[in-house]
Amino acid sequence: MWELVTAEAADRIAVLRRSHSAERFGEAIRLLLNARSILTYGFGATGIVAEHLAQQMRRIGLPSRRIRGSGFQLADEMLSIERDSAIVLFVPGRYPREVEVLLDRCHTVGVTTILITHELAERLAGSVTLVIDAPNTSTGLSAEALSPLIVADALAQGIAALDVERTVQSSHTLGTIRRQLGY
Repeated sequence: MWELVTAEAADRIAVLRRSHSAERFGEAIRLLLNARSILTYGFGATGIVAEHLAQQMRRIGLPSRRIRGSGFQLADEMLSIERDSAIVLFVPGRYPREVEVLLDRCHTVGVTTILITHELAERLAGSVTLVIDAPNTSTGLSAEALSPLIVADALAQGIAALDVERTVQSSHTLGTIRRQLGY
């Protein structure tokens, strides 16, 4: 099983590298840097990726939060979505009603939408600002969150590299606060 899972993960990373679009990646970074704040959304395993990206954005000094709600509570969180923000949605394969309504709300408010997906790229391309490919596998041996996590890390590192001054200042502030907390 070790060999099967690691081989599949390596294959998926190779597919991700081949499907990478430098233009789309650069556009995503530009959109995120120009946003007033960054929201992230994912469900299931990609919810963890959404939380990770929001945390990375905060650590490099960009206002960011993950939208955590689902169902009834999601409506409450949608009230705080503000114009000139950007949202990164991790939606690997299923298209639940929550994502449809969230995209509609973002469109109504005037929010930039970046969709990280593979299976839904064609279907939702006209409903979002930008799509970034994150290939999945049919076997499910490696986690569906693997490709989205790599994309999230690459976005965070790309932004950090382009905004070094803010990143360094934020890192210094984070270190100071951690020391005050005894870490």
